Amino acid sequence: VTDGSEKDPLASQVPHSDKTKLPLYRKRHFYNIPVNTNYSAVHVPSNVYERSKEVISGIIWSEELDKIFKSNYKLDPSLSWQYFGSSTGFMRQFPAMIWSQEPIDLFDCRTRSWYIEAASSPKDIVILVDRSGSMTGMRREIARHVVHNILDTLGNNDYVNIYTFSNTTDPLVECFDNMLVQANLANVRVLKEGMTSFKTEQIANFSLALVTAFELLETYRLLEKGANCNQAIMLVTDGVQYNYKEIFEKYNWQNLPFVNVRVFTYLIGREVSDVREVKWMACANRGYYVHLSTYAEVREEVLHYIPVMARPMVLNATQKPNPTWSPVYADVTDPKLTNWLWINRERNRQRERFLAYRRNKVLLPPDEQDKKFVHQQKYVRIHNENATAPTVFLQKQDNYGELQTYRLMTSVSLPVYDKKPRAERVANLLGVAGTDIPIEYIESLMLPYRLGVNGYAFIVSNNGYILIHPDLRPVYQGILKPAYNRVDVTEIEIMDDDAEPREFSDEIRELRKRIVMLQKGNVTLKVKTHIDDMVRDFSETRSASSEPFFQRRLITSKRHYYYMGLNSTPFSLVIALPHKYGFYRVQHLVENDIHRIRSNNKNDDVKGLLTQFFTGNWTVHPDWHYCRYLDDRYYFENPQEEFLHFLMKVEGRGWKWSKECDRKLFCKVVADAKITSWFSQNITTTTKEENGAQFIRRFGITVAFLATHSGLTRWQDFPQNIDASAKEEPAVEHYYIDPMTFVYSVPFDIGDENNTLLTVSHAIFREEGDKKAPAAVIGYQSYHSALYAFFTSITKSCGDIPCTRTCESEELHCLLLDDNGYVIISDNLAETGYFFGRIRPDIMSMLVEDSVYKVTRMYDYQGLCPEEQETTNPATPIFTVTKSKIFALVLPPPLSVQPLMTLSHFFRWIFGMFLTLTQLTQTLTLATEDIYFYHRAVEEQLRYGPCDEETYLWMGGTLLYLTRAVTGTELETMMYPEQEDHEEHLDHEQDPEVEATDQPSSKLNEKEFDQRLLIKKTKPEPCDHEMWLYNLVHYTERNISSSGYDKTMTNCTRPFIVQRVSGSNMIFLVVNNLCREKSDKVPRMPDPVKVDYNMTLACYRVAQNAFPRRQYMSCINRNANVSEVLRVRPIFMIALQESEIKLCGGAGDTSPAIVSTGLLCLIVQLALI
Repeated sequence: VTDGSEKDPLASQVPHSDKTKLPLYRKRHFYNIPVNTNYSAVHVPSNVYERSKEVISGIIWSEELDKIFKSNYKLDPSLSWQYFGSSTGFMRQFPAMIWSQEPIDLFDCRTRSWYIEAASSPKDIVILVDRSGSMTGMRREIARHVVHNILDTLGNNDYVNIYTFSNTTDPLVECFDNMLVQANLANVRVLKEGMTSFKTEQIANFSLALVTAFELLETYRLLEKGANCNQAIMLVTDGVQYNYKEIFEKYNWQNLPFVNVRVFTYLIGREVSDVREVKWMACANRGYYVHLSTYAEVREEVLHYIPVMARPMVLNATQKPNPTWSPVYADVTDPKLTNWLWINRERNRQRERFLAYRRNKVLLPPDEQDKKFVHQQKYVRIHNENATAPTVFLQKQDNYGELQTYRLMTSVSLPVYDKKPRAERVANLLGVAGTDIPIEYIESLMLPYRLGVNGYAFIVSNNGYILIHPDLRPVYQGILKPAYNRVDVTEIEIMDDDAEPREFSDEIRELRKRIVMLQKGNVTLKVKTHIDDMVRDFSETRSASSEPFFQRRLITSKRHYYYMGLNSTPFSLVIALPHKYGFYRVQHLVENDIHRIRSNNKNDDVKGLLTQFFTGNWTVHPDWHYCRYLDDRYYFENPQEEFLHFLMKVEGRGWKWSKECDRKLFCKVVADAKITSWFSQNITTTTKEENGAQFIRRFGITVAFLATHSGLTRWQDFPQNIDASAKEEPAVEHYYIDPMTFVYSVPFDIGDENNTLLTVSHAIFREEGDKKAPAAVIGYQSYHSALYAFFTSITKSCGDIPCTRTCESEELHCLLLDDNGYVIISDNLAETGYFFGRIRPDIMSMLVEDSVYKVTRMYDYQGLCPEEQETTNPATPIFTVTKSKIFALVLPPPLSVQPLMTLSHFFRWIFGMFLTLTQLTQTLTLATEDIYFYHRAVEEQLRYGPCDEETYLWMGGTLLYLTRAVTGTELETMMYPEQEDHEEHLDHEQDPEVEATDQPSSKLNEKEFDQRLLIKKTKPEPCDHEMWLYNLVHYTERNISSSGYDKTMTNCTRPFIVQRVSGSNMIFLVVNNLCREKSDKVPRMPDPVKVDYNMTLACYRVAQNAFPRRQYMSCINRNANVSEVLRVRPIFMIALQESEIKLCGGAGDTSPAIVSTGLLCLIVQLALI
């Protein structure tokens, strides 16, 4: 919606004359991030030199993109971020913003899915890693870093495997042998972890490794499996003595001038004897050669292979790539920070545990610690005090680190080629241009209000992975799950059957196949659906769930699935509608239409004609778009303020509906407001049965609410704060069980906490013959203590009937259980909200045996399991050597033992050591981002290296001696400051709420240390969960005699009696406390339990769940579309195009400082000879 009469003064802001400051302003469309919509901003990765000639040149010419960005945004103000990612590493993003450096900036656009998939066609990759005896220490760690960076450049449409070789060739992951696995986040994570465990030994057999790789790729090429397009071998080694030409002739040169498999070689090590053979292998097979000697250059050099893979796309004369759509991803600078964030959280938990023990001198038992952690993850209410209505939403409180917020999105992108004629033949990929599409924007286009209650739509990719689904849960405790974007459709639509985990039925497999293959049709399936987090509260804002997820409530029902492909995309749209009521919608009478209301008005003044229906406390659905502005000329505190703004415009004359207004939804809200306007009156004055005010006080009602199908919610406070957590779905489902049912619920595991609220809701259906449609939900919230008092007053007496025992006696235990087996009311308040099976497992088992409850096994295929890690000492031997032992080895033996060195040799040795240390310091400076790998390399070198301990002690002593001589500071002090001076180096600031005496002592007494204070270190791993959930079995009046309701209490054989509570979802249960609990009857608990497949989850998926997929991306490689190319130009010309490209690699770039230092060292050495 645009309004030409009003202008945004901020939109015309330009930079200051010196261009050092760019004015920024918050824009709601860009999540209130300060931006400037007149300019773009440039981000350069930390591993790219921002002053290099190529980067500066690219930044200058790409400034012209600002005109295109602004034009696009003007034509379509709904556009999100636009960007261009250059092959040199920089990214230009519009609108301009300040790039966040927290927690750490590891962003490189060339490793993002939108860049990877647009830059080249899908590819099959086999990585060969040399694990011969020479690949130890730094070489081994550099090789591991190379493999990590290669894996980071692969996406869901690529396939990969890694083999290590010495005298034998073995798969890195044993269960991945003889196959290529899809390069999704889960499989890539497994491969990366496998790189930490391989050991070096023996002599490398290159012939066996190359034959293994070629035969595997040939199998996939002939069977048209895998990516079915480009293929490549990545060879990581520290040297090759022979070029193995005969192997390439046999497997790769049958169809020259084309080659089926590109070969990329990565030579590791500073001192290498011969690079000729390694480079020849890459150049002769249309690949690229790289020489790597430091960590700092690894990422930049590894990324060179992407433009090489893109050459066929640049040179192709007949076929152009289609726009590429990325899988769902989170808008974080690096999605691979899961482990780091997890470790940071555990450190904070450990610190809090130490401080709590120091304050209280008491160590809580493990179950109490777990209970405390769960309570710290509970909901907290957040009120918007500036809003006209008390808007409330729910958010998770995270006490063990900052709460991470993520916005899910997809991207559409296209490659950008260099078509400029050059004297030297090249095929340059300039980069990739694209734009983000927020998932919430796509969800709004699916018009959720038209799908009705319990109806939803979801989108599936060509790989069968979920792009959008109401049950997609990508976050766990504020941290992205390791494989959050590879959730398969079979893992989220769970069939209602008795199958074992991951034994998917033929029906769901067939549905998945049809969806992936873009077919159109429909099918009806019986499914199981949990209703804990999948549904949303009427007042709850939509965000990625960040809590530990536990499924507790379940519904089984028939669903009708309608599916079809989305043109020009890899996606298919699926709509799921519930049986019976899913096909009908409420249609309002004509007299409630906006235009009829206006035409019936006889007065000329229409002001307030529609707004009169919106009085009292009300709101509209925060996620639905009724009517909106795409620019920020107006700011609205809340959704109801925005709705009223447009409502007043609709009242005025000359109003025309814009495409940014949903006319049908807007009119539905007005009609609902007119029909329910009575609700804004004081309902405490009702006197139908008794005084309304007395009723409210008696039952402790805090709020009454009404929510309609259009998203309109009304409420009245009495006078406590609203917590409108009524869910429409359970109430609607219960309507078909009993139309008069009221659904009662309390928070889980709430116990005897004060101010616990009870929620009661009821569904209102509109009927027309045998057709019914949900229209609204009404309900109220009341203090649990009021209902408890009412419950005890009734159950402590028998009325006019004489009785010897009541619920007041200690002999009986009386409870009200809901339809899922959770305690609503108990004579023991501490049991409120708990699963009854925990309180009396034997009675719960008997209730299942008597068919009062039915137990159903449910699976969660999006689970995350914290796997325990072994605690090891991180110190390496070189840092644990005593100072006295080092100094004993620093200086040469006495002069009487060792001949006196000449003065020339002595100074040459000292100066050479100084230059070597200078060069080493500069090298390590370049590698600061990979300092972890340096530490690992030192450790590996000490463990496997050829030098003995005395040699390393001498080296360490020399470093210590020279450092002390130059700086006056001991190396040990630099690495490990004394405890008295350590406070300023702590990773955290002193907690102002903790007294000084509560801080950890600077000198720990090891005898007083309690090992029980240490938490178990864990690592997040994807896993499957199973849980057993309970549902009340509902009987009609005809068959209730066959249920357990009519059975009487028979001493201790059946020490309970149960009755239904009419008009509710509850049962009344009385248990004989005098009977001993039976230990042989233990029900299945609803807690999630990890499914053990006797192998890793990744291995089980590969072995058992190999589902079909569809290739949607354009395949442009050397062997594709030869017949079409021949119609344009002769084949020898096509061959010459790539044969003319001489660039096939070289040594990695070297820092000018390192070069100059090396030259100086050489000159001095020559001068001193």
